[in-house]
Amino acid sequence: MVVSAQSSHPPILITSNADFTTANGVTGGTGTVTDPYVISGWNVTGLTGSKAHPGTYVHVEIDNTIAYFVIRNISVQGSVNGNGQAAILSGVSNGRVESSNITAYCQTPPGLFCYLGLTVQSSTNVTLSGDIINQLSAGGDTNLVLEGSTIGPFGNFAGSGDSLDVNGCQHCLISGNNIVASGNFKISGGSDVTIANNNISADTQGGSWATSLLVGGGTGIRVTGNTVMGGVGDNIDLDRVSNATVSHNKVKMTAASPYGTGTGIAILSSNNVQVSQNSVVNACCVNGIGVLVGVSFNISPTNIRIFENNVTQAHPGISLQSATNVTIYHNNLFGNTVQATDDKPGSNRWDNGYPSGGNFWSDYQGVDNCSGPRQNVCPNPDGIGDTSYTFSTGHDNYPLMKPRTSILATVMRGTDNRLYWNKLSSGTWTGWGSLSGATPSAPTICSSGSNMILVVRGLDNGIYLKIFSNDMWSSSWNSPGGATNDQPACAILDSALYLVVRGLDSVTYANSMSLATSTWSGWANLGGQTPSAPVLVGTSSANRLDLVVRGLANGIYHKAFVNGAWTLTWDTPRGATPDIPSAVSDGRAIDVVVRGMDNGLWYNSYNFTSGSWSNWFSIGGATATAPSLAIDSSGSLHLLVTGLANGIWHISRTPAGVWGPIWDSPGGSTPDRPALVQFGADIAVLVRGTNNSVFSDILGESSWYGWTDLGETTNSPLAISSL
Repeated sequence: MVVSAQSSHPPILITSNADFTTANGVTGGTGTVTDPYVISGWNVTGLTGSKAHPGTYVHVEIDNTIAYFVIRNISVQGSVNGNGQAAILSGVSNGRVESSNITAYCQTPPGLFCYLGLTVQSSTNVTLSGDIINQLSAGGDTNLVLEGSTIGPFGNFAGSGDSLDVNGCQHCLISGNNIVASGNFKISGGSDVTIANNNISADTQGGSWATSLLVGGGTGIRVTGNTVMGGVGDNIDLDRVSNATVSHNKVKMTAASPYGTGTGIAILSSNNVQVSQNSVVNACCVNGIGVLVGVSFNISPTNIRIFENNVTQAHPGISLQSATNVTIYHNNLFGNTVQATDDKPGSNRWDNGYPSGGNFWSDYQGVDNCSGPRQNVCPNPDGIGDTSYTFSTGHDNYPLMKPRTSILATVMRGTDNRLYWNKLSSGTWTGWGSLSGATPSAPTICSSGSNMILVVRGLDNGIYLKIFSNDMWSSSWNSPGGATNDQPACAILDSALYLVVRGLDSVTYANSMSLATSTWSGWANLGGQTPSAPVLVGTSSANRLDLVVRGLANGIYHKAFVNGAWTLTWDTPRGATPDIPSAVSDGRAIDVVVRGMDNGLWYNSYNFTSGSWSNWFSIGGATATAPSLAIDSSGSLHLLVTGLANGIWHISRTPAGVWGPIWDSPGGSTPDRPALVQFGADIAVLVRGTNNSVFSDILGESSWYGWTDLGETTNSPLAISSL
């Protein structure tokens, strides 16, 4: 935060739109969305009585306003004596506080009490950006954004109270902050809440129990890309939540608990939670549990998936306590003194079946000479141990022989129509290999995190697929029957593969296959016709599929698969496109970008909760091909397009919904739509160059790595996926 020179100002109390006056510190603006009121450059001193909290004294308070306003570069600091706090926003809409210092001192000596720095309550569309805040409380808010700020104890912190307490927040984002949790960083009872890319630590100066991040109740919770450490007790604790994801976090257990066993990640009394691609390291404690699924308030947890995590030096690594219907697979368990415990034997699965496999156990002593569901096809090693891994009351039927690592895979249609594949592993492309088979269209890959499935249109217009698991492709092609004259669409949801194709009559048809039994449900007519390939998006956390197609008259249409059935009718955001739409899911909505009839780029989104579309938004730029979308681990949306002169252009949208101000380019050119996918914390891109050569690039945190020529040629867009 950069603070400019400030002038002294008496307390500010605004209780209606009419109170945005120069006497109350307004330095500009008219209160509209394009010209908000500005309160800037003040060091606010003195106290006034609060209207929102009678009997409370504040430095700054804004109540019951709908005018747009920005508070910028103000300081509200110093001791708040008696019952008081630094600032309150209550019942406001359309407010922003940025680059400001809002702190209140704690009583001395340490161990007594800290006063709140800022309260935001019953407010809508409020953004806090680049601020320093000592103890923030938010309650009953909608569309609250907290970004790029420092939250925590300052001055004479006593170790009491919660540094950040967010209660009942709807559609809220907490991203890119530095948060020091005193007591707890606590989220309670909200819905559609994203906590992403924060540095979170616990302060234990007062000697109290401190959870770095505690989520108590709520639905649609996403905890992703955070660095978390120092919790006394738990570091990440989700308690009584549903439809939640905990992914791509780095958790380090550094503080021993004087009260009981601590954990890296705890999922308690919750339902439908995914814990994936986290790193959990125990660096302190004899009894530190890496990942715990257990009980609070006498509610048993169920329907939990734990996959692709690294758990190191814990005791135990993964522990299931009174939990049922938990599936644990593709985790790497390194050097844990007890690798795993499960007190409900037979109620949970410690592998994902064959050929997907189970987990890597650093103390597994088995060998790999055979293959098959019974490991009796010999000699034919498959990367899975020939005997199960057994611990106390559980067993992994298909233990992995090597630690699981992320790979990036691509499949292309060669200039001879044959299918070839390549993969990036440990930073190196391994070279092209033949998959047998041929296609007249671009191939499609979909991924579940444990499997990749390639789906193609055959030269006979039939539909064929292969499965990639444990670093190898299935030897034969599987077919559901049916025919298509275009690229198929696929998605994996709840252990099933779903296909949607444009039939030879241009009607859309759907089919599904159980990944456990390889049995097909049969083709279903979804109604409607399309002249282009369909687009299918899966959202595992919401247990739904979303299908987006271009109509025969270039309209844009949408249909959803919810609760095991397709909706009967199509809905539309209106608008038109001459090309294939692009769509991805962020867990709470599908983001859609299309090439307009004017070749411009247009954005819209469909919200799962409201079941409605936002309005079309012009992103700027122009393209003569279909656009491509991907969402990174932080929730940012990335759009890549081919420009009118075949240049490759990129722009992104933050999790808060703000598009970048300008387009950037990795250089190079392509005649097709690019292929892109999330790859760890990065975005991977593959294109066909204008000379038909295949090139790859990766967008890191702030820059492009540079193009790599993969040494092969194609005449179609590529398929790309990551595991």
